[in-house]
Amino acid sequence: MRLHAIVDFMYLYYKYWSTYDKGRLRRLITIANGEEVDVTLIYYPLKEIEGIRKLFDKDGHDVILSICMDSKSVRKEKDVDYKSNRQNRLSDLDYENINLIGQLLKDAGHNVFKIEGEEADDIIANLVNIYKEDFDLSVIYTPDSDALVNISKGVVVSRYKRGKHENIGLRNFSGYCSEEFKCYIPYNALLLHKVLCGDRTDAVKGIKGFGPKAFDKY
Repeated sequence: MRLHAIVDFMYLYYKYWSTYDKGRLRRLITIANGEEVDVTLIYYPLKEIEGIRKLFDKDGHDVILSICMDSKSVRKEKDVDYKSNRQNRLSDLDYENINLIGQLLKDAGHNVFKIEGEEADDIIANLVNIYKEDFDLSVIYTPDSDALVNISKGVVVSRYKRGKHENIGLRNFSGYCSEEFKCYIPYNALLLHKVLCGDRTDAVKGIKGFGPKAFDKY
């Protein structure tokens, strides 16, 4: 089986960054040029990406890895409210880590995408649309609900929630989304829900007074 594993890298980095910031991650130190260097937030994201490859590889599947990274989105220039509820807490060292990880993944022969003006989820959507017919299965690794709009035949989203990955595809899409968004959402109607009801995680406003109960009526 030919598989395409598409990784939303920023969620991966933030997952370990947050865990480390709370003191729940073992600190890893190496010596470089006679000085101690903290490689914790380099090691753990790389380890998980390698784990994704091994997960498929151990069953004899032919797996292609695509790593998608954020760039400053042009959406923020068009809508000042977009993601205005988020604060960038990453330091210059974090961005050095991210750039180094990207280079190491490229050197290992994986696809690494970072496009000026586009977020990782834009790149993910383009990769799915362009290449899904070339693979038996495309798996998107992200907890971001925006990625669920990409689900179709041969495309699933692996969401990391409550300490484990859960695959969402055509078979369980409606039940999963209906539970999460507190209203019935048939397949391929999630984007409509976000437009009408808004998306609080991205500070996107919907129609005033239009919520899950109103969406249920339609």
